[in-house]
Amino acid sequence: MTPASHGYGRLKGFPRTVRESVHEDTIQPGKTQIYLEFAFDREGCIVGRRDLFGDSLEEVSAFSYDDGSHMKSWGFNPQYRDTMRRGLRALGGGWFKTYSSRYSTDEMTYLIRFSKGGDEVTMKGYRDSAAAGTPNQQIFSFYQGQRLLRRIIRDSNAISDQRCFYGAGDSPDSVVWVSGGEVVRRELFRNNRWGDPVVYLNIQGRDTLDADWYSYVYDGKANWTRRRDSARRGAGWVTEREIVY
Repeated sequence: MTPASHGYGRLKGFPRTVRESVHEDTIQPGKTQIYLEFAFDREGCIVGRRDLFGDSLEEVSAFSYDDGSHMKSWGFNPQYRDTMRRGLRALGGGWFKTYSSRYSTDEMTYLIRFSKGGDEVTMKGYRDSAAAGTPNQQIFSFYQGQRLLRRIIRDSNAISDQRCFYGAGDSPDSVVWVSGGEVVRRELFRNNRWGDPVVYLNIQGRDTLDADWYSYVYDGKANWTRRRDSARRGAGWVTEREIVY
C-alpha cells in the first residue's frame, strides 16, 4: 500500500495529524457536525483514524503495515462494543489472501498478487472465504508509481475497462470506462496547480450526471485547509482541516 491508497497521497510536509470537519455550506445552529481524525507515521502512511458525530465517538481504527506495504486494520465501534480486524496473509509465491474477523453477507475474499514492484496487481475474488475454485471476479490493475493507468474488472456479467489519463501531475485529468468496445462513462477533472480538482464532471452517454465546482484555502505547506464543494444540484458542502506537522 502506498500513502495515496488512503486518499492523502498529495499531502505535503508529512503531517502528523489531520482533523476534518464536514458541514453544509451554511451551518445551521444546533446541527451536529461530522469529524474525521487521522494520524500518520513518518513515511506518510496512515496509522490511526477516529470518526466522530459531534462529541460522540462512532468508530476508532488503527493501521499497521507488513514490510511497509501491506496494510492491516483494526476497528472498534464503542456503541455496539464491536471489534473487527482486516488484513492480508502471505500465502507464498507472491500471493496474499484477505481476511476479516467478521464478514458481511456481500463481502468477498480476495487472493492478491503484487508484481513488477507493485506496478501490476492481480486480484481474484471469491464468495466463499476458502477462496477455492473458479473466482467470481478478477481485477487487473496497472500502475506507474502513484498513478493508476488501467483497471480491468471481469465478473460473471461483463468486462469493465477503466482507463486513466494524466497531465503533468499525479491527479488524473480524465477517467473513462469502456464496455463492449464503447465508452459508457467518463469523469473529467480540471485540476489546479496543486493537483486538486476545481471542476468535476461525471458523464454517462450524453447525460451529465454530476457537476461539481471546488474552491480551496491553502496553508504554507500547500495543503488545503478548507474546501467548498458547490454542486449543480442540492446544497454545497464545506470540509475544513486542522493539520499538525
